[in-house]
Amino acid sequence: DGDITRITEHNLRVVSRLFRERRPPTRAELAPLRDSAARRAQEGVPLEALLAAYQLGVRKVWESLFRRAGPEDLDDVLAANRLILDYVGAVTSAVCAAYLEEREAMLSQEQHAMHATVSALLSGDREALAGVRLAPRYLVIATALGAHPDESAADPGGWIAGLRKLH
Repeated sequence: DGDITRITEHNLRVVSRLFRERRPPTRAELAPLRDSAARRAQEGVPLEALLAAYQLGVRKVWESLFRRAGPEDLDDVLAANRLILDYVGAVTSAVCAAYLEEREAMLSQEQHAMHATVSALLSGDREALAGVRLAPRYLVIATALGAHPDESAADPGGWIAGLRKLH
């Protein structure tokens, strides 16, 4: 029941329409899938699980359509496969983009809150800490890392090496 059933029904209607009209999905038809993917990101559903569900759905549609196909149906099967591949490509792109955009927004909010908390702790700003649940104590560690030889490269590789060191 609920959102998963609605998005499954929407997908089936879209796939049926694509076969009837022999065309790839439109941006408007993909919008509910993007919205659903964003909600799954908020719920913490792994992207791999979300994509696996779409793949399973496509496989079930494919099996249902071609269960009784014979050699005389080869041209229709090939045409339908092209439509299915167009659908899978469009859905994968839309779902991944929406999911990752939502996760980035969520992480950005979390990082902002963490930075604000650290700044308030370091400055002693008790008002900024109002409503923030803190651990009983913290351990502060300062580290200094020397330059890696790859960081001295003049090309973009030097900058990338510096980022990798930070990670």
